[in-house]
Amino acid sequence: MTPDFKGRACGTVNGRGGEVLLLPGERLDLLGRDGLLRIIQHPRLFRFSIDAYLLAACARPRPGECVLELGSGNGAVLLLLAGRTEAARVVGLEIQPVLVEMARRSILLNGLAGRAEARLGDFRRDDAMPPNSFDLVVANPPHIPAHGGTRSRLGGLAMARHELACTLGEVTRAAARWLKKKGRLVMVHRALSLAEILPELERVHLIPKRLTMVH
Repeated sequence: MTPDFKGRACGTVNGRGGEVLLLPGERLDLLGRDGLLRIIQHPRLFRFSIDAYLLAACARPRPGECVLELGSGNGAVLLLLAGRTEAARVVGLEIQPVLVEMARRSILLNGLAGRAEARLGDFRRDDAMPPNSFDLVVANPPHIPAHGGTRSRLGGLAMARHELACTLGEVTRAAARWLKKKGRLVMVHRALSLAEILPELERVHLIPKRLTMVH
């Protein structure tokens, strides 16, 4: 089958990791302009935004490092870090089963099963992975308080934008728990929230070292 990058096709597609199923409503999109990575998306469940590119670009994992993403959605950042850096292992932890399953198929499609993993779990409570086991943690947490702004009627999009499943403090505490000594947290968030972010980082003994403003 020839992939329909405008998203009207349903069937199977062949990738570097084998044949992958596209479910009704899903589409296959390019991840980046070079055409080397592709990602499965569903417009009514979740679509990555420019934040995924910003987060992956700022993360800069070093060769051989282990990376954890908190709230990995459909796997855009996982694919970018596993496919375009020399990180040894990239793990994404996501609470929504449908997005985990979607990310797993995208990982297989791109032939990255040996380096990227999408795991189902709640990072507020997950104890399946030992603490202090990652060199780098990345996160694109929900930017809007649970009772602020206009909430999307689509559950997956609402959880991605509003603090319905996690708060900023829960993200920073999870990062501190899983980071190795001298590990790094890279997070993308609203500039308006900087006054809230800095105290939360200080509370878990994470010291901001680099701030990139995006205009």
